[in-house]
Amino acid sequence: MPTRLLSLPDITGIGACAINPFQAQSIAATTAICEAYGIALPAMQHYITMSSYLFPTASLERLKAIDLLNAILFYIDDMYDRNQHRVPIHLPSPATYAHCVGLFVDGMLPTDGHHLYPIWYEAYRQFRDLSTRDYRQRLAESLMTHLQATQIPNRTFLQATATTDMYIATRLHDSGMYPTMILIEFALGQPIARDIYTHPAMQRATELTALIGALLNDLFSYEKEVLHLDSRFNLVRILMDAEQLSFAQAVHQSITMINQWIAKFETIAQPSVWFPGVQHAQANRYVDGLRQQIAAAWHWQLATNRYRSPNSPFPILRNLLPDDER
Repeated sequence: MPTRLLSLPDITGIGACAINPFQAQSIAATTAICEAYGIALPAMQHYITMSSYLFPTASLERLKAIDLLNAILFYIDDMYDRNQHRVPIHLPSPATYAHCVGLFVDGMLPTDGHHLYPIWYEAYRQFRDLSTRDYRQRLAESLMTHLQATQIPNRTFLQATATTDMYIATRLHDSGMYPTMILIEFALGQPIARDIYTHPAMQRATELTALIGALLNDLFSYEKEVLHLDSRFNLVRILMDAEQLSFAQAVHQSITMINQWIAKFETIAQPSVWFPGVQHAQANRYVDGLRQQIAAAWHWQLATNRYRSPNSPFPILRNLLPDDER
């Protein structure tokens, strides 16, 4: 280990902060909907700002749809967190989640009742006129993979056989980064050809973006998840346990990996090399969207009190902000 260990301020290669100018209007509309459907959590103001950082150029209508979808996912994440010591009331089953994403595609309400179905129908209604069924199906498949990953229990990573690679493979999907990247196309309001998504270099750029976003969040959420909930589902905690590192050493190793991934992303994120003609413009828009998501993973998490506390192990997160609507 080097003499000086890296910490949060040593993250490098992050792009400029950009915030959607429709943020306030979208937040107001989305909050009202969530309150009407009973999914407005007390801490909602701490996460409802995220989409404005991820998609700074989206139209108001598209931003509202994305805000609502992300509000639903945050509600599920906070209400049914794997780290809770007591099983939540009305815990959704895998079949319930399958009904939710199926409802998002076609708007067909299941015959069995669950309090999540009406809000998923509202999400379908907002996406319906702004997207094709094929697009919603693709997004729904990614959402289902994400929701399935969130159901892997914390005890899986308490086992001595749990490794860093095993954790990262699960975290990539648990994080929700893949559905968020599929939303780039929706936010742009312009289709992206399948050939672009399936190009090996683009797939690697997408994977790197997911790694960066997911594991940056592990640093910001360490106090919330590990110190408060005693979770092992966190990269820093996994490194501490699996590799017998101190907290500072595990943070250093995490940041070293993230910085390497950011540098690698910039090395391969060259659409002009991969695609000619009209596909170059589409690929460039998608790569710009990925780059914005990397930037948002840093700037938004600094701009919300969701990950701040006077007792944070990171000095940069110890001052509470006056509000989150910024």
